[in-house]
Amino acid sequence: MAYSDWKEIKVNVSDVLLDYENPRVFIEDSTQENLLRFLVDEDESIELANQIYLNRGLPLAEKPVVTIENDKYIVLEGNRRISACKLLLNPYLLTNKETIRIPKIDSEMENYLNNFPVVLAPDRDSAEAFITMRHSGDRSVKRWSTIASTKRFVNRFRKGESINHIARVLNEKTGDVRKGIRFFFFLEFIRNEIEWSDEEKHKLEIYKMETTKLDRFLPFSKKAKDILKIDFGPDQSIKTDLPKDIFKAALKNIITRIYH
Repeated sequence: MAYSDWKEIKVNVSDVLLDYENPRVFIEDSTQENLLRFLVDEDESIELANQIYLNRGLPLAEKPVVTIENDKYIVLEGNRRISACKLLLNPYLLTNKETIRIPKIDSEMENYLNNFPVVLAPDRDSAEAFITMRHSGDRSVKRWSTIASTKRFVNRFRKGESINHIARVLNEKTGDVRKGIRFFFFLEFIRNEIEWSDEEKHKLEIYKMETTKLDRFLPFSKKAKDILKIDFGPDQSIKTDLPKDIFKAALKNIITRIYH
């Protein structure tokens, strides 16, 4: 279906669910409340809510894209915008201290949020090319980080999709998809399989890691293979020929030097 065939519909913002597969969001317990909390804490949803209020709505070109899954509206493009609108409509989703940062809306704004214009995509796969274009080339939209880009691959891979299928749907090279999945799993191994203090673990939240500090050496370089014997299994998880305790100790030493 061509983009021109996608229809604009109006929905109540409260009826639109945030996307559990949003590649920018990193939470362990996937609930709508936790998704919203992450976007408030890490993605400036309160600030955006104030901008939307001052502008009396979103620009025409900024309509979120939703689809229907399990008879529910899911936002595929515009999670931050939807979260900001949810806060305007119901500031009590926030803590008491935060609610004072949300403007009190009038009846006109309330009506706008109850009849909120969105674009309905036929399904998730159909929207992927548009979403990629938005977050890769559109300067008005916040660009995805390296981690967010690779998490898109991982979300699909964990649902059982093959690397070839992911590459085809997302219009990516197969090698880039495989490398992205391996890199993400490597970062998960660093954070979850190596023993860190609480403070160290907080610094090593995957979405906060400056990946450019890593990819010069780890995990794909010849040095990484020669010294740490790094390789990847058929399931794309990291493996090594070194004894596991020696491998983890060496990796911890390297990561500590890079990030501390």
